[in-house]
Amino acid sequence: MKRNFVVFICMLLGLFFASSRVLHATVIHGAVMHGVLLNYMAPVSADPCAGKSVGQSCTGGALYGGQYNGSHYMVTPGGCSDESCTGAGGTDGVTKAWANGSGTSAWGVTTGAASNTDGKGNTAILMNYTDSDAAHWCATMNYGGYTDWFLPAPNEISSVLYANKAALGGFAATDYWSSTEAGIYGAVYVNFTDGSVAGLNKATGFDVRCVRTY
Repeated sequence: MKRNFVVFICMLLGLFFASSRVLHATVIHGAVMHGVLLNYMAPVSADPCAGKSVGQSCTGGALYGGQYNGSHYMVTPGGCSDESCTGAGGTDGVTKAWANGSGTSAWGVTTGAASNTDGKGNTAILMNYTDSDAAHWCATMNYGGYTDWFLPAPNEISSVLYANKAALGGFAATDYWSSTEAGIYGAVYVNFTDGSVAGLNKATGFDVRCVRTY
């Protein structure tokens, strides 16, 4: 009788340790819900352009522009005719002044939008001026599920947009405004024929392409 009791206790201990190993494996490799073992599911990637090459469409339809200065860039497609990007897929044809000289004007003053690399920061500054049409065009863009678009700085244009203009497509053979000013009456633009960078009167109408980073 005593021997049988010892055997019984040993069997119980064996079951306990076996169950512990199963429970440990369950915690590591899955989850239990109402007694059902569920397989572990990896979280969905937060990268809207995961697996995309430059020029390919990301989640929402914007284009992947590659990387610059530690950030990933998304680019609005060519042909947008309004801030909802109606006409996406064509060639750029809407021109905007950098500052049109009306209202709270960025023309004839130093705005402080002087960075050659930080278009997002420049655009935030230009939102203090009611006539900064090119920057407002991007800042009010609502496309692809995003509303944080901005007018890129010249280095961003040169390194992302111009460098990848063939893959991104839709660029006109003309000048594009950056978000960087060049004195109280001028701002910086990039020529999409030869990639040259120069400054011109803020009231001039040039093409615009918007970007966002993540």
